[in-house]
Amino acid sequence: MDLDTGMKEERIYRSEASSLNGSLDAIMSLNKVIMTSKLIATIPFNEEDSNEKTYIDYTVEDIRSLYYAYAIVGLDKADNMVLYSGVNNNNRTDNTTIDQDSTPYVAGTQFKLEFELSGNVTLLWSLPDPDAGTALTRQYIYVNDSSMENAGTYVDSNGRRKVRIHPKNTLIGVLNGTARSYNDYPSQLGTYHYGIIGEDSSGNQVLYKLGEKIPDGLVVNRVDRTNPASIYNLFYFRNPNSVRLSWSPGADSDSGIGAYNIYRVRNNDDIDTLEKVKHLEPLTSVGENVRSFTDYSGYSSAYYFYLVSSVDKAGNMAFPIIPTDRIQVLEFKVRPRSGSDSINMEEVSIDLYDGSEQVSLYYDTMSSNESYTAKAVMDPGENFDRYDVLDKGALVNIYIDLADVGLMLTLGSEVVMKILLAEAEICVHTFEIPPMRDDRYILIW
Repeated sequence: MDLDTGMKEERIYRSEASSLNGSLDAIMSLNKVIMTSKLIATIPFNEEDSNEKTYIDYTVEDIRSLYYAYAIVGLDKADNMVLYSGVNNNNRTDNTTIDQDSTPYVAGTQFKLEFELSGNVTLLWSLPDPDAGTALTRQYIYVNDSSMENAGTYVDSNGRRKVRIHPKNTLIGVLNGTARSYNDYPSQLGTYHYGIIGEDSSGNQVLYKLGEKIPDGLVVNRVDRTNPASIYNLFYFRNPNSVRLSWSPGADSDSGIGAYNIYRVRNNDDIDTLEKVKHLEPLTSVGENVRSFTDYSGYSSAYYFYLVSSVDKAGNMAFPIIPTDRIQVLEFKVRPRSGSDSINMEEVSIDLYDGSEQVSLYYDTMSSNESYTAKAVMDPGENFDRYDVLDKGALVNIYIDLADVGLMLTLGSEVVMKILLAEAEICVHTFEIPPMRDDRYILIW
């Protein structure tokens, strides 16, 4: 676990040597693991996974006797690494102890092609029942301007059956072992030839065959050349260890939004035209359903410029948008007036109005949409911490996540705040969000 930026992924490395000491030496330190061991798997970190995880290595060799040692390296979202301990290092293989899987999992699988007027090429296929070997894990989609039917096969040095394809074939998709369809949106008119390669857990591959009476080449006579609409409401939030971007989605009526490209540069001149942006390598690209990104990879002393651009499935790019600053959290202190009765926070609501939008918020111990939260600063009777009750001498900080509740407050925004007790108005304040260069607190009487 990582209490700072949070975990991103775990990487599994394997060393191999003709002696046990040789394999163990390669995993004695993080530097040795990275420099001398083979990366065999990268697993995204999921906090909902159980504490005990399992990985099965199907790629070991049985053509010669070897000692294997394994190491696991964890990465947080800032790419800091840590070497895990406690791996069982006594692993040995020889040609009498391992029955190697060298049989392709999906032999004989067929696929078909369909073309839609929107410029969408659809590949469809079905998967057979599993073979006696290992499971199908990846499927690779290729495209070319000539047939792939003559692709050859060979056996590699590990005894795995592989598909040899021409270097001109372009890899356009990597799918999991259960996918049965793929959509491609060509950017140019012409005839396209597609191929699918299935790969099982042991590394065996097979080329899927075209179905009967399916033409090898597919004529594409319409393509999507329309740029998608840009994203909007792009905001950034500066945190101690990261910068978080959030946005509202772009739109595309032809091929549809395929991804959002995120750019980061040190010089504003590098992003002042669309053509310059098109020649930049994105910092990252996220899926069409993603609405935010947190960058943990920058340096605290550096000044960065960010851009986000929507890209449709045909590769057309929208005009990129520069984020604007906005107030993320509204924080203020409250206490009961002198001589007043105790106040149950569950009876206190807060209305906020920014000139166009109004929200009514209700107390919750965990702030979320339509709610606010609070934390005790002084609680002499301990009634707030235990019962959410404010009494004489108590003082609490109230926090409102403005991004969650839908208010777009920027510097200089005028805000009207009403605090109500059991729907009875007890105070009203109008204030202006101060500039960042000034004191971030304002005085309310």
